[in-house]
Amino acid sequence: MIAPTLAKASYYMTSSGNKDDRINKLNKSIEHTGFKANKDKSNRDIVYYENPNLKQTYISHRGTHIGSKKTKQDLTADLSYLLGLEKHNKEFKQRANKTNQLIKSVDPSHDIYLTGHSYGGASIHHTLENKKDVLNRITKAYTYNPLTSPFNNPKVSKDKEKKLNEKIEVHKIQGDIPSASGYTYGLTKEYKAKNTLQLPKEIPEHLQPHFDTIQQLKTHSLDNFI
Repeated sequence: MIAPTLAKASYYMTSSGNKDDRINKLNKSIEHTGFKANKDKSNRDIVYYENPNLKQTYISHRGTHIGSKKTKQDLTADLSYLLGLEKHNKEFKQRANKTNQLIKSVDPSHDIYLTGHSYGGASIHHTLENKKDVLNRITKAYTYNPLTSPFNNPKVSKDKEKKLNEKIEVHKIQGDIPSASGYTYGLTKEYKAKNTLQLPKEIPEHLQPHFDTIQQLKTHSLDNFI
């Protein structure tokens, strides 16, 4: 499936180098897919992909990237979402508005798909809940181990709820903590992790948290879906 591959490639946008360098690295990583990122329509948070032959456009929301220029903003957005305050967060607002703007520029003959991992999955859900034009125009939205919160339970009309359920697919790995709370809308598909840590037979107690952290990173990784 192409959606997780494009979601993973969007992380290149926070790597080192100028925008041309980052876009070139990104496009080189997805040459085999037939898709190409549009530099003018992409930024560090959202990547706009096109495949004219398939008449498909993908809009990817990048997940949290620790150690990048956006780390502070990413973590602040994560915290806002976990507290149920994402409507007041600038990053969530900007992503929703940018996506709303982008879909208006898509070739009318193209099917539009959204894809995102972790925080990117959460911002896609937020966008679809709050931008009617995006929800109506897209064909499908695919989110991978999306960030969830017990405090995130927006109230929507029955018609919008029906449409959200039809258009969202939530893909998650068993044991993934960030997506553990679940989502109110969409079809959820759950899988076993591909990448599991090979643990020694006996782990010293003081090292257990270290191994738990490594295992959780592997469970949360997009590589499980590719």
